[in-house]
Amino acid sequence: MVLVSVVLGWITAGRILRPLRTITLTARRISATDLHRRLALDGPDDELKQLGDTFDELLGRLEAAFQAQRLFVANASHEMRTPLARQRVLSQVALADPNATVSTLRAAHTITHAPTGAPADTVAHAASACPPSW
Repeated sequence: MVLVSVVLGWITAGRILRPLRTITLTARRISATDLHRRLALDGPDDELKQLGDTFDELLGRLEAAFQAQRLFVANASHEMRTPLARQRVLSQVALADPNATVSTLRAAHTITHAPTGAPADTVAHAASACPPSW
């Protein structure tokens, strides 16, 4: 009789704790690169299913946050590359011109940093101040 009780207790405990094993295994497998995975527990609407559903909602929020961060980093990277590329080209042109003077380099810097929509005469004046020497 004791042996039967132990076996039935073991089986019952295993069935009750199966969702916890599923939660644990899935949580260990999920990483920052595959946040799209979910537990998707099925069964009676008990505390363990509610825990699994809450965990799935948490993963959804984390996935959205990671996506927003990736988008921000991509945008910030693009916004930083453009001025840096402009400065690099300006430096390369200045180094390639053996007759460059301080005033021509300043004028070239003014041209590259003219605000969008600047009057054409302002840009033209800056351009005439630094005629190419090649």
